[in-house]
Amino acid sequence: MKRSDPTVEALGALPALADCARSELSWMARHLDEVRLAPGQVLTVEGRAGREGFLLVEGSAVVYRDGAVAAELGPGHLVGLVALLDAQVHTAQVVASSPLTTLVFDRRGLEALLSVPAFARTARAQLARRIRLADARADRQRPPLPGDATPSDLRREHADAMAR
Repeated sequence: MKRSDPTVEALGALPALADCARSELSWMARHLDEVRLAPGQVLTVEGRAGREGFLLVEGSAVVYRDGAVAAELGPGHLVGLVALLDAQVHTAQVVASSPLTTLVFDRRGLEALLSVPAFARTARAQLARRIRLADARADRQRPPLPGDATPSDLRREHADAMAR
């Protein structure tokens, strides 16, 4: 009887990777190390070099940016991805908010993981979401520019166009 690999089982339990073939999950597992963290333990420190990334498997973590809560993360979220992709510092501090099981990878491991289409889709989707959230924050923080349309301006323009 073949013994199951807990890392392969953990990967297969994540919705984003559930359609992966067992061979893909096994291949990914070779590039990951399981690390368990207690509540309060730090995964990344804002402004410090990033040498590893984390795939959250069980539990939750809180993202702090400039000391304020920016997001809450759970199973399937990737942490430390940006710092590994561009070899720069972490953009946020991430702290375990419950007992946390993670699968850790380094830059070389990330390159290998990105060759698996389901993992690459997950990474792209999470990066796109972060970019959209950052854009929304930037838009809220900037003063209005001349020519900026307000929602009431847009409604009025739409009503005028429909009346014609």
